[in-house]
Amino acid sequence: TFAALDIAAIGCICLMAIVAVMEERKIRREKKIQQLTVA
Repeated sequence: TFAALDIAAIGCICLMAIVAVMEERKIRREKKIQQLTVA
C-alpha cells in the first residue's frame, strides 16, 4: 500500500509540474504577443 501511495504522489507531482510548465509557456507567449502588438 505504501508503494501505491508513493506512485500516486509522484504521478500527482509530475502532473502538477507539467501543468505549471504549460501555463508558464502560455503566459510567456501572451506577453510576447502583447509586446509585438504594442511595438
